[in-house]
Amino acid sequence: MLKLPKYIFSIVFAVALFASISIPANGYKAADKHPLDVVFCLDLSGSTNGLLVDLRNQIWDIINETSTLTPQPNLRIGVVGFSRPSFGKNNYYVKTLIDLTNDFDNVAHSINKIKTSVENGDHNVGAALSHSINKIKWSNNPNALKLLFLVGNGDVRNGSINYASASEDGFNKKNIIINSIFCHPSRSKMEMSGWKRIAELGGGKFFDIHVGTDIPPVYLAGESDKILDLTKSLNRTYIYYGDEGKARYSQMINADLKSRWDSQYVFESRVFYKASSLFQNSNERWDLIDALKANGKTFLSSVDRELLAEDYQELNDEELYDLVMAKKNERNRIVCELKILLNTERQNIINEKLTEKGVQERDHVLQFIVKHVIQEYGADKGFQASN
Repeated sequence: MLKLPKYIFSIVFAVALFASISIPANGYKAADKHPLDVVFCLDLSGSTNGLLVDLRNQIWDIINETSTLTPQPNLRIGVVGFSRPSFGKNNYYVKTLIDLTNDFDNVAHSINKIKTSVENGDHNVGAALSHSINKIKWSNNPNALKLLFLVGNGDVRNGSINYASASEDGFNKKNIIINSIFCHPSRSKMEMSGWKRIAELGGGKFFDIHVGTDIPPVYLAGESDKILDLTKSLNRTYIYYGDEGKARYSQMINADLKSRWDSQYVFESRVFYKASSLFQNSNERWDLIDALKANGKTFLSSVDRELLAEDYQELNDEELYDLVMAKKNERNRIVCELKILLNTERQNIINEKLTEKGVQERDHVLQFIVKHVIQEYGADKGFQASN
């Protein structure tokens, strides 16, 4: 193995540290002029069993891909479900599972709560489209890139709400680009033609996928334990506060655990996100380090000590400030280490493994379809891919 001089790592560390502390207090404030809204409208009936798991496993990579675009988009994600009886007949069996938000831990929390058990529900694709177009709080910014991914199968003509009218209205009246993704094993040519028609009317692209297509297991061999240890250390730098602080801290920990249960690949994608500007410095609503950076030192006098962890409740403002600064420095160091491990090597290894496995980026895997669509339509909004 080639041995690099020690000073090389010092230089890399210093550059990474500078990058980590020079981003805005809220990771999105610099990108407010570049809105990107992505809504997944998912058929959650029995014929698409596994689709929800696919989204759960690939959500971090979908988010991470946007961070490679220049300028960095102000990404928001929303999720709508349809074709489940539990969503209610009066709603045409359609439900907003999470409205558009850039709180991605909350996105993960929300989709993880949805039962993966199979329900045989009535398909009403027109109702699902209409709901996604009219009930979701899309950006009003005229420069926004608004992408709807309708994913499922079945006859689009079912139900009382016309799918064609909904598609045309979404594209022509609200500038929402509607992409349809037809899920196998259903192979009806009649069904597929309807899904193609939705993409045509909605100004988007048509794809077909096999639900449950696994991403090849890819991770940095020999580094998985180190990544786990660093992630645990990173979590210990968070100091929750306020009414929702403890719950939000637990939500972060649970998202880590869920991704570990899914696979090492998913866990590393999650950690990649946590080390990026999409997560770092953007949790001022519940983390004291980010709150202090956003609001200044005087903010500490307003912090309710009873809502802090027990070890911190007796600290005065000066003692709490010293603790926050120490945790902040520790966090910067850990984030830099994670960036060096994940950013510089992981993507190259992934690309090599995907090539070996013959995975076609544009054809059969949800995250690559989303990547392709964002890059293609994002070019018209001035977004450029770095790879």
